[in-house]
Amino acid sequence: MINIILVGPCGVGKSTIGRELACCRKMIYLDFDKLGILDMNRRRGERSPFSVSNLNFSECLPSIIPKVNNNYFILDIGGGTVFRENVNNFDRVQQLQWVKNKYNPKVIVLYANKEILSQRFLATRSFSEDSLNIIWNNWKKISEPNWKKIGDFFIDTSHLTINSTVEKINEILDQVDLKK
Repeated sequence: MINIILVGPCGVGKSTIGRELACCRKMIYLDFDKLGILDMNRRRGERSPFSVSNLNFSECLPSIIPKVNNNYFILDIGGGTVFRENVNNFDRVQQLQWVKNKYNPKVIVLYANKEILSQRFLATRSFSEDSLNIIWNNWKKISEPNWKKIGDFFIDTSHLTINSTVEKINEILDQVDLKK
């Protein structure tokens, strides 16, 4: 077994796929964005290493990873959480390299074409087409190029169901486990 980090643009299915994958592989599912909100609420205005502007994986991950009690984890990191305009994205790539060295996860980047993403996004969220365009443009311009630097596997979910995406990830991970 190996640890997994799931990333991708908003609406690609990270959370649903992550929870389903965690269930079938008997792993712990961690939603980075939700954990960050809890941490920020707990700190009541103090600087949080989870915050988008001060993101620091070496501070925030040790606070949640030991809680998995040596079990394997799937960490779902929101699409625009890490790489953004007006932050040091080079530093964030370096931070993610630190995460890979410390926890040895496989980074799986999920993506879909804009039309499919639009259908999923607008069906499950109360956002407008304009919101989607902003998210899509930020993903293509800022996030995707940086995730390409550290991603291990890239899966186009455009024409895959949740179950077939989970099956595909399981096949990839089984091959990785065999190579150990």
